[in-house]
Amino acid sequence: MTAIPGTCREVRLKVRPDGLPSAGNFDIVSVPLPIPVDGEVLVRNRYFLVSASLRMMISKGAENVDGVPFRALREGETLAGEALGEIVSAPAGSGFSPGDLILHFRGWREYATVPIAQCRR
Repeated sequence: MTAIPGTCREVRLKVRPDGLPSAGNFDIVSVPLPIPVDGEVLVRNRYFLVSASLRMMISKGAENVDGVPFRALREGETLAGEALGEIVSAPAGSGFSPGDLILHFRGWREYATVPIAQCRR
């Protein structure tokens, strides 16, 4: 396993697309590495789900649609959705160990802190 960096990257919505999204609709930003608190694991994400619901969440007009299962993302927010990641650190007794692969919904971040209860093997 590689050394843990002090910063990591996130993909954020820059501008809502009007039609199909393109690279110009997103920013990749560096942020401080998240630090897990009690009851959380630190995960290095490997894969992110690209879904129809994500497109709905970022599209122009999404904030005005009622009855959708996911809220619209605001410009500047990290893309939401399911991710597959590898646990980097986990508290003793959590049932997880470094190297375990999990699914979670913390979105498009290189590293994420995830509550243990929200981790799925």
